[in-house]
Amino acid sequence: MPFPWLVESFADMLLTVPPLYALFITLSINCCCDLARLTMPLIRVQTSIPSPDQADVEALLQELSTSLASHLGKPESYVMTAFEADKAMTFGGTAEPSCLIEIKSVGTMGGAKTKAMSQDFCDKIAAALGVPKNRTYIDFVDSPGAMWGWNGSTFG
Repeated sequence: MPFPWLVESFADMLLTVPPLYALFITLSINCCCDLARLTMPLIRVQTSIPSPDQADVEALLQELSTSLASHLGKPESYVMTAFEADKAMTFGGTAEPSCLIEIKSVGTMGGAKTKAMSQDFCDKIAAALGVPKNRTYIDFVDSPGAMWGWNGSTFG
């Protein structure tokens, strides 16, 4: 349970309300917790190479969006993508083409998922941008829901 303190704080209240209301409150808490698992994936690509044509960038971002949603099991309607080219970067002490990919999500990454995503996204970036896989870093960030804002609120 992602929010055990929330459930514990309602324990006394659940004992004092009629069963139908208790069921409603419990379902509301579970829906809130499920929302955190469904929301806010972000993939941001920063690279030292000059920007490709806008159509190529848009195609890459769409491909990354679809892949990230699939890897995380989240609706693509919540996925955000960003692309930044022409960044001053070095990797291994040289200014040869390199790339930094940042992937953030609320509570769904780790272990086998990050390994699969690393392989997939390095392959996609190498094919689309020509940046070698061994010159690409990926920063995976599993964010707490309270640290992501959206629509005037947060996910936690």
